[in-house]
Amino acid sequence: MGTLMKGIWLVVFPRTDSNGRPRVSVSIRFLFLLALLPILCGIVSVWNGLEIVDPSVVASSVGVLGGLLIAHAIFVFQLRVSLMSKGKKKREVDNRVFELVDQMFDGVLWSSTIALLLTLVSGAIAAFLPEEHTVDRWITGAFVVLAVHLVGCLVHVITATMSAFQILRKP
Repeated sequence: MGTLMKGIWLVVFPRTDSNGRPRVSVSIRFLFLLALLPILCGIVSVWNGLEIVDPSVVASSVGVLGGLLIAHAIFVFQLRVSLMSKGKKKREVDNRVFELVDQMFDGVLWSSTIALLLTLVSGAIAAFLPEEHTVDRWITGAFVVLAVHLVGCLVHVITATMSAFQILRKP
């Protein structure tokens, strides 16, 4: 569990900036995307009384996304192994790329965990929710918080991917 918690911490507070340089402060952008915005969206959804009508739709759509994220985690792991072998042979790989690939891996694993949680909980709710009922607004608010947090994690992964690509692309 300690490794997972460290990975979560590194998603919210990455060690490097988007250029792979060491970070000296908290990333305000990621703090906003991963904590403040999800909580704000959850509060707005509860305040407006939004309720999920069909949780099975949430389960199926997030389940597909979770499967793709797990496949992406395998790809990022394979990329890291490939970069390590290339770096040992030729010393051509910039150390910033390793840091960004590690950030991608942490972000993808955490995103997969959130997607799995959303899928399992929404599937269980769909299985036991009587017909003609909707999901309570508080539970819907929690789903909104997790879904927006998941989107923020995906933005983090995409940012790290683009930054690593920019570094690798330089001659």
